[in-house]
Amino acid sequence: MKRIALLPNPKKDPTLRVTKNIADRLLAQGAILSLPPEYRGAFPTLASEDFPGDPELILVIGGDGSILDASVDAIARGVPVLGVNLGRLGYLAELDPDHPELLDRLFAGDYTVREEMLLTVSILREGREIPSPRYAVNEVFASHDSAVGLATLKLLTAGGESVSYRADGLIFSTPIGSTAYSLSAGGPIVAHSVPSITVTPVCPHSFFNRAIVFSPREELRLSAGEVPLGLSVDGRPFDTLYPGERCVIRRADRPLKLLTFRENDTFSALFAKMRKLEEI
Repeated sequence: MKRIALLPNPKKDPTLRVTKNIADRLLAQGAILSLPPEYRGAFPTLASEDFPGDPELILVIGGDGSILDASVDAIARGVPVLGVNLGRLGYLAELDPDHPELLDRLFAGDYTVREEMLLTVSILREGREIPSPRYAVNEVFASHDSAVGLATLKLLTAGGESVSYRADGLIFSTPIGSTAYSLSAGGPIVAHSVPSITVTPVCPHSFFNRAIVFSPREELRLSAGEVPLGLSVDGRPFDTLYPGERCVIRRADRPLKLLTFRENDTFSALFAKMRKLEEI
């Protein structure tokens, strides 16, 4: 693996010290690097108007938010993402910037590419299906647009079963997203090896206030009650679902590929991150 698109994060790495250290390490191993054109001043021979070119890997420096943004291009190209964590938790990020030596394993083929399940959301409006332009790596979130009050959210399965929530919103999460917003809302942690769609209510005001784990083959439909619902994908606004309309949440037809050097499971990686947080 030699053709690598390198995405810096000037907010997390304002002097580009981490980026330069990683670039030097990769170049010493014979990597062919490309960076966005706005970094021509710091990397005159590597920054390219043709970025990202035809990469075999997208290497992201930053936190989980940076990886989520980079995933849009990675999913479209079908290439894996590798993250260097400069955020706080960085659950999606694989590498610590203090251990760049792990990058040497890229050139020995000593790594694994994990495929993570994604979600799509589409609005059914005036006889048309309007899809979100991006796939959900972590979650699709539906919530009321107003600052106060509750929303009525009616969830319907393909088999016709339904349940209604009175809540601030509903989170539809992937297995990897079960450790993101859904976890903070009281949802279960789902192993990455268990394809599923988890629906978790946010601040429910009803006797039925539990998360539900659905089969990945389920096609879930959500309708708004008396107030519009704002829809977002991985924290990025998508559209508004108006009363009388429905949206459809289902498994995507393609995965996100994450490159990893670890052989551990969902829980050992999560617990290691949690222990690190407790030390802060």
